[in-house]
Amino acid sequence: MRLFHGGRVDPGAAVPAGSPFPVVVALVLVVLAATRTACLAAAPATTGPSPVGAVKPVRRLDLRSCIDLATRQNPDLLGSLQAEQAARWRYYQQRALFNPTLTASAYRKQLSEAPLVGNSVRSFSSKVTDESVTFNQTLYTFGRLEAGKRARKLQSRASRIDTETARQAVRFEVVRAYYDVVLAKKLIQVASDNVAQVQRQFDQARMLFEGRLAARFDVIRARTQLANAQPALIRAQQDHEVQRQALLRVMGVEDDLEFDVADGFDDRAVALDREGALRMAFEHRPDLLALMTRYAAARSSVKEQARQNNPVLNVQSALDRTRGQKNPYDESVPMNYYQVAVSFPIWDGGVRNAKVGEAVAELGRLEQQVKKLRDTIRFEVVQALALIREALAVIASSSAVVDQAREAVEIVETAYRQGLRTNLEVLDAQLARDTALTNQARACRDYAVARALLERALGHELPGRPVGLGAPIHGAAEKAQ
Repeated sequence: MRLFHGGRVDPGAAVPAGSPFPVVVALVLVVLAATRTACLAAAPATTGPSPVGAVKPVRRLDLRSCIDLATRQNPDLLGSLQAEQAARWRYYQQRALFNPTLTASAYRKQLSEAPLVGNSVRSFSSKVTDESVTFNQTLYTFGRLEAGKRARKLQSRASRIDTETARQAVRFEVVRAYYDVVLAKKLIQVASDNVAQVQRQFDQARMLFEGRLAARFDVIRARTQLANAQPALIRAQQDHEVQRQALLRVMGVEDDLEFDVADGFDDRAVALDREGALRMAFEHRPDLLALMTRYAAARSSVKEQARQNNPVLNVQSALDRTRGQKNPYDESVPMNYYQVAVSFPIWDGGVRNAKVGEAVAELGRLEQQVKKLRDTIRFEVVQALALIREALAVIASSSAVVDQAREAVEIVETAYRQGLRTNLEVLDAQLARDTALTNQARACRDYAVARALLERALGHELPGRPVGLGAPIHGAAEKAQ
């Protein structure tokens, strides 16, 4: 009885019932297919020679390096620093009003006059030069300048706190963009492993079909699944590039920097209850501190405007020397003087009252802004804590599911090779495993971002000990092998 013909199984040969030969042939074909796939994966890619200078060095960045780059180059943060400088210079302007002023002036005048008709007076010409130096010092404004100085000082302090608010906002944006890149890398890994395993499944189905040990439906189904797996990998790769560009934008890097991020998410525990979080937020939140500082500055501005009509006491002295020549005689007049003056504004047409009303209205607006911001802070803290609890719950459930899904894939693949399971069951198990891996990676990313969101809501970085959330996402193809 001939079973082989030309190295292939003879389809017309009869196989005795109960013979183990079909199982042996199936195992041999599976081993050959696996060896072929492994050789193709291990073979180096043949590419043409790269032009000189075309390959850019890849810089590996961790989260701290990204935050440092953004601190130095982010446009929003740099703009906030410039606003802080402008507020400081406004304070210096107000403070300079207490300093004395010194003014120098000089002029030269020449006058010629012709005699009247019939008049015996001769014509004459005059050349006059005047030089003067004036000193002015404000002695007392009865609280007007002092209130303005305090208001500008508080506004400068609020601008400095605004810079810290901008720094924390940039830090959060960097953290979120960074973990989006890490998640994109994880999803590329999951999609790549899925494509490799579906390719191996297709090779096995084709070899079994050629050996008349599998139906043609299994080959068609595996080919369709392989075609459906490719777009997921392409989308994951494109999403990774988009997230890289988003991270570069947040860091303020204009050129196309070749970099790679370190794997892993922030898994430090959060040991903080709601009441403690709210208390910490109200104490450290920089935007709340800045708004309260502006409220105090507005109170000083009300006093400044209310004292606009107060008397002003100043002292003034001058050295003035006038020299000239007048035909037919010379003239030289030196003059020195000083004075102490007190001015009393009586009526300004209602300008003072209008400015006071504006300052009082601004004070009321800031008071309402403080109340609104406190409510917003309370909501952000509660929201961040809820997101952390949600992410922890998803991680806890997905970790067990990932292990079970991997084990299910191993079991169903082994049973398929023995002819006990169908190709459809293998593909369903692989889909369930990939879904569990994706959910786990997204949950780890959501926890890291929620923790950063809580730190931003608190206005303070939280210490913590890593607790190892979730199992690491290994390659599904390596796990299957």
